[in-house]
Amino acid sequence: LILLPFIAVLLMVTAWRRRSLCDLLRWGLMVSVPTLAVAGWWYYRNWLLYGDPFGLAAMFTVLPAQAEGPALAELLARAEGVYRSAWGVFGWFNVVAEPWLYAVYTGLTVAGVAGLGLLVIRRLRRDDRTGLSALAWSALWSLVVLAALIGWSQKRYPQGRLLFPAISAFSVLLAAGLTQGIARLSDRWRQVGAGVLAAGLFALAVWVPLHYIAPAYAPRPLLADLPSDALPLRVDFGGQAQLLGYELPEDSVRLGETLPLTLYWQALSLMEEDYTVFTHLLLPPDQVWAQEDDQLQDGQSPTSTWQPGQIIQDHYELALLAEAPPGVYEIEIGLYLPATGDRLKVGLSDAGIVLGKVKVQK
Repeated sequence: LILLPFIAVLLMVTAWRRRSLCDLLRWGLMVSVPTLAVAGWWYYRNWLLYGDPFGLAAMFTVLPAQAEGPALAELLARAEGVYRSAWGVFGWFNVVAEPWLYAVYTGLTVAGVAGLGLLVIRRLRRDDRTGLSALAWSALWSLVVLAALIGWSQKRYPQGRLLFPAISAFSVLLAAGLTQGIARLSDRWRQVGAGVLAAGLFALAVWVPLHYIAPAYAPRPLLADLPSDALPLRVDFGGQAQLLGYELPEDSVRLGETLPLTLYWQALSLMEEDYTVFTHLLLPPDQVWAQEDDQLQDGQSPTSTWQPGQIIQDHYELALLAEAPPGVYEIEIGLYLPATGDRLKVGLSDAGIVLGKVKVQK
């Protein structure tokens, strides 16, 4: 929507140069009709449902804004995550690529920006302004989107995807810098270089989903029986599932470390709901100092898909809060419905079960 004023100014300037009102009307229809067809119904729907064409009030009810904006140091610290996620962070910000991939894109970005600067300087020295206005508009639009992201980050967590409205603009800028910034290359070699670069980036774009995303969401193999090194339990949860056993490699942990825990679940009957597993590390009687709540296998094995008799292995890493006091902690496990908070009962109790104790040291 912020782009629409840019388009309007461009169309009016171009029509004024051509002294053609018909061109302005025709171009206006070419822009407005597709815009309304693609997005108009969405804004109308939001207006009917929420009294707000953008639906922001409804979203902020679920995801409220931060009371105070981040300090400059925190904002700069978040910039790396924004930059990396603009190139390639997947899932819910939890599937990342290897460092070398980000280094490749960083190198291309630096080279593109440097080449763009050389291109502009060279054109200005020659008094050749061919294409500079288009680059200037692309740069301005990129800066507007970046400023909007900075404004957003004052109240909510920024992500690289919020830069995507300007992806075509800064892609043009980087491409111009990479292909036109080196003056000594002939047009032929520039074309060869652009072709090689495009082919390499295309190959990366095909390889990344197969290498990072597919394995992260691949169904994990089911087990035929409880592993021999697991501690057997066979605790019944509401007649729907049982905790067959668990593995706790360590019986002590230091502050700042994580405690690995592996659980083995078995379906007893078909389950209509998708339950979430909670794992608490608590200091008796009820002080929770580490907690992880998630569906089975990071959501890859929701309980509604379980078949009776299946054994599901699930792994957790419990991270203690920095201010947690030393002491002997209990590991509490349970299943609950996220929508209501209702837990599957163990016998007559819905408090979950205590697997064992862990010593927390400084």
